[in-house]
Amino acid sequence: MKRPNIKDLTLREKIAQLCIVRQSDLFMYEDSAYTKFRTVEEARELVKKNQYGGIWIHGGVDVNQINSFWRENVKFDTKSLMDWYKEVRKDAKIPIIAANDAAGKGACTDLGRFTIGLAMGASSYEDASFEVGQSIGRELSLYGIDWVWSPICDLVHRRVSGIVRQYANNADDIIRCATGYMKGLQSMNVSATAKHFPGSDGKELRDSHIVTTNMNISMEDWWKDQGRIFQALIDAGVDAIMNSARTFPAADDTMVDGRYLPAGLSYKILTKLLKEKMGFKGVIITDDVNMGGYTSYYNGGKLYAEFIKAGNDMLLGVGVDAVDLIEEEVKKGTVSVERIDDAVERVLDMKEKRGLFTDGYRNPEYSAEEATKITSEVNRKVAETSVTLVRDRINAVPYDKEKIKKVAIITYAHIPLVNMLEPMKEEFEKHGAEVLLRTRLENFDEAKRIADEYDLIVYAGFIGFHSPKGAPSFYGDEFWSLRHAFVYGTEKSVGVSLGYPHIMYDFMDDAHVFVNTYNTSPEMQVAFVKGLYGDIPFVGKSPVELD
Repeated sequence: MKRPNIKDLTLREKIAQLCIVRQSDLFMYEDSAYTKFRTVEEARELVKKNQYGGIWIHGGVDVNQINSFWRENVKFDTKSLMDWYKEVRKDAKIPIIAANDAAGKGACTDLGRFTIGLAMGASSYEDASFEVGQSIGRELSLYGIDWVWSPICDLVHRRVSGIVRQYANNADDIIRCATGYMKGLQSMNVSATAKHFPGSDGKELRDSHIVTTNMNISMEDWWKDQGRIFQALIDAGVDAIMNSARTFPAADDTMVDGRYLPAGLSYKILTKLLKEKMGFKGVIITDDVNMGGYTSYYNGGKLYAEFIKAGNDMLLGVGVDAVDLIEEEVKKGTVSVERIDDAVERVLDMKEKRGLFTDGYRNPEYSAEEATKITSEVNRKVAETSVTLVRDRINAVPYDKEKIKKVAIITYAHIPLVNMLEPMKEEFEKHGAEVLLRTRLENFDEAKRIADEYDLIVYAGFIGFHSPKGAPSFYGDEFWSLRHAFVYGTEKSVGVSLGYPHIMYDFMDDAHVFVNTYNTSPEMQVAFVKGLYGDIPFVGKSPVELD
């Protein structure tokens, strides 16, 4: 298919190129509270009518946090998801870009688990970020993904759950990791996205999914860190940048109803700073248009129009009626045709760069099994060079496997972590141990019994991004049950965090031995056990300052 000339497109066709609709809105009915499925034919008709520029393909991941119905009833493997996507886009006059921020097993059942940010920041393996990006691009290509909304370039406060997605909390390491990851993705013909512009001041604790957040630093300080990070990604050739629902008064002190404008709605931040001063020529995309940090200012067509006026080239997660709403705003004069044209050219440039106008451009030459095998090997290399021995007060590591006959793994999490730790259990068993894997201890009697019966006790904690929702912490029974840990058998107890790196300081500071693994991938679990026994050295360096 030849790239269209913008002069030959109707106003409606041009507007459509700015719109990224959710897969869930094509797959199910929003007005039925996402409990009623659309047929493939109905989804195809929506695409035929509206000619969306992109579809947010998220597979089995519930990106809207709709309800349990989605998680329980929507399952895809790479073939079924690709088949669905191919069918619904058959009547698209301009190739639709498939975009995604959910990779791996969560999206498709036949894919693997990926390592994430902090592990790359902790790794001593020079090519870690590049190879992880390459692996993610390889797997996403299996179900037609052309564009990914990462790397994350924010400097965040340690008490923000999103820290687990970061690479580090200093500008130089973020630049190193984010640039490598971006180049890895784009080497697989998948566009990368630096986010969330203009970044963070490292002090804000709130979540833009709920409220508009703030960045209270001077422009001088911004250029030293966050500005320098984004400029490095621009100079390295990143295809897209995602903005944030965060105010930045030093760059734009415009107020609406007594509040500063968030970056995503700011002409001064997106157009004057990012496009003109920093020279960004790619696509600027909003974060999810339904975030509370945006919708508290405007709604519906007005919100879409203000996004476009500010300098956004694509709007993420719009409703199925978005083309109609934006067309009304253009006809009213709220948005100029010139601004629409500029956005369309940028979108078409990115699609052309990624080969969407070339017939048969997305035909992977490998299977899901082959791709996940490569990913697993990359994960192994990253895991073995990133798992971090944070503390060993009593010089217990390495443990003598001849003395460790029985191991108890006790889990603390707001997800069914016990169901995810079979790789850890199996690795201990390979070293000759009998293993108990169970959820939290309920009382001191249980703690004493475990201490008397087992030779090694592993207290495994997990806090992830939005897991639980809100601040990165343990609550209720999970919180109180931690009182029973490290009371008996402390000398033969090990604490391990499989996500949030500050679990030791916040909840397990009584541990004599503590390890950070940064994620729950099977390879990281195996590396943790191997490190305890001295099969591999603990060489990872913490990518964030630990209290």
